[in-house]
Amino acid sequence: MIPQWLIEKKRDGIELSAEITPSLTTVALPRYEIGARAMTMLLDMIETNTPGASHRAVVHTRLVVRQSTGPAPECG
Repeated sequence: MIPQWLIEKKRDGIELSAEITPSLTTVALPRYEIGARAMTMLLDMIETNTPGASHRAVVHTRLVVRQSTGPAPECG
């Protein structure tokens, strides 16, 4: 049993999160896009002979709100 004051969340929006009780709030990650960008960065490092080069990419995520998310507890 999850106490009322605890909010549980997971990443990846995994389907199992919807099947357990209470169903868990997750962050859906665009796994295909992440893999494609990683491969593009890797090929770029190979082609330019810059192993270990620093790269940054921003991907959009989506919050999948389920039963584990509730109102914040009142202070005081």
